[in-house]
Amino acid sequence: MPDYQVKNIEPVAISADIKVRVFTLAHLNLIPWHFHSTSTDHYFVLRGQLTIETRSPNERRVLKAGERFQILPQTAHRISNGSTSDCQFLLVQGVGKHDWHSADVSAEALERENLALRDEVADLALGVFILRDRLGNGGER
Repeated sequence: MPDYQVKNIEPVAISADIKVRVFTLAHLNLIPWHFHSTSTDHYFVLRGQLTIETRSPNERRVLKAGERFQILPQTAHRISNGSTSDCQFLLVQGVGKHDWHSADVSAEALERENLALRDEVADLALGVFILRDRLGNGGER
């Protein structure tokens, strides 16, 4: 179940496989990292600026009034209002059973990911060093 607070959420239409709501986010309001199993999120910005961040692919978009964005099922995303004025958007979720799964990453998981990336970079650097050395020696081993 979602655990966040925003300025206002106004239901427009709710059924078993679709949710339509108007959200108002005040300055610095944040909907934390989460994903949905089967439903697609369709964001339509009505007023202000809305920041949408996704993982896999890692993207950050700032949408203005009149712009829209779609987030497919299983895509972790975070929604925020970094502007000084309120942001209002229409969110259409569906078609499919709506759920909400936290996608916050623990400090331990981030540390493991950073260590794995560091090892990959070290391996690549070693490979580049060996390749440069071989090329510098005319390709000899």
